Amino acid sequence: MVSVESTDPQDSLERFGRIMLMAIVFDESYSNSNCEVSGDGSFRLGGLKPGKATLRPVEMSARGLGLLRVERNGVEVKDFEIHPDEEITGIRVILAPSTCVIRGHVAIHGGALQQGATIRVTARSSSSTDSVNPTDFLGYYQADVSRNGSFVIENLTPGTYDVEAFTVIPNEQRPRTPSTKQTVTVTAERPADIELILDLGKTTDK
Repeated sequence: MVSVESTDPQDSLERFGRIMLMAIVFDESYSNSNCEVSGDGSFRLGGLKPGKATLRPVEMSARGLGLLRVERNGVEVKDFEIHPDEEITGIRVILAPSTCVIRGHVAIHGGALQQGATIRVTARSSSSTDSVNPTDFLGYYQADVSRNGSFVIENLTPGTYDVEAFTVIPNEQRPRTPSTKQTVTVTAERPADIELILDLGKTTDK
């Protein structure tokens, strides 16, 4: 089943129109499946290979919904194992309006940006599925940083995010110099504000 959790009592499945779900399974191989959620919130996804599965909504309307959490038999899970010929039941997907915002500023220490370099900020949801696939783009957001160091990341669902700033250096093998990560919790009531320190005197293998 799929449901919507929101501070607005009028937010319901019907209010958001057509909703699609995607299941992705990572193992030795990769498989996925899409389906449309029924009006009563029920869904069925088939044709998946055995492996570790994750569920995500697919953007279908201007009023975006994002994943808040997935529960299996009442317990929150990031992913779940599918065994050969198994039919998984007891899954509940809770969605929320994507109306949250992270605003912030990046301060540069330890040097100056080299010519042609830019700064970018990413926010990755703590509920994203790194355990399934570290390159998974789901639950991942990014924004460019302006010349005065400010940035805005919009269209987020409520939750906790790991926020990181880094330089993008064209045509280099090691294009990123990340800052120390910070964690921020966002809610629908007000934007979250964050200050990131980008130390250009340190490098990593990213």
